[in-house]
Amino acid sequence: MKKVKVAIIGNGMIANTQHGPAYAKNPLAEIKYCVDIIPERAQAFKEKFNVEYAVTDYREAIADPEVDVVSICVPNYLHAPISIDALK
Repeated sequence: MKKVKVAIIGNGMIANTQHGPAYAKNPLAEIKYCVDIIPERAQAFKEKFNVEYAVTDYREAIADPEVDVVSICVPNYLHAPISIDALK
């Protein structure tokens, strides 16, 4: 079975303690993008979870046709606009 490619948007506490470890342990998943507006935080997440790309603009990750799953780990008030963009 093909691995699903994941983009994790927001690389703070919830991504580091829940989403990242869960995807990293799942043999059917691969974290392809980590996205954070703070470049150093995205880079640290990339190194911690062996992610292919660390970027600061979520639009870059969701534009990649290989991305199958998007985990939105940003503050609640930002969920809707990012979700809507991802669904488009």
